[in-house]
Amino acid sequence: MVVGMCLACCAWLIFFVWHINGIRIIADANLPDGTRFIVTQKCNWSGEPFTTACYYKKQGGQWGWYYYDHQDDYWNRAPIHIDPESSTLTITRNGKTTITFNWKTETCTLWRFEPPRLFVGPQDWKPVGCEPLP
Repeated sequence: MVVGMCLACCAWLIFFVWHINGIRIIADANLPDGTRFIVTQKCNWSGEPFTTACYYKKQGGQWGWYYYDHQDDYWNRAPIHIDPESSTLTITRNGKTTITFNWKTETCTLWRFEPPRLFVGPQDWKPVGCEPLP
């Protein structure tokens, strides 16, 4: 029994380390106009556990980047709601809106800050041909 529990704990730990190693997509949406919006998270392997970032890319364009957090907690998956009438994507975390993105105006609001931070266009552009994931 004890050996079985130890093996199960070791297997879980190995899986978890494999799961958080590298960049993970925690939200991914293809929007009605062809824009792709993703939220990524990578483990920092330090006292600042995870770095979370948002990216979007218009069809044929390059990736725009928004900072979310560099001291974030683990985030497994993020529910996404797409409202075609308002051209808005909403991402929630723990039942609360945390990100809204309007794909027509390319504005992103990060609701985790007080007051919320509104960005018109990305904070940075990835070089042409550069993907946010390896």
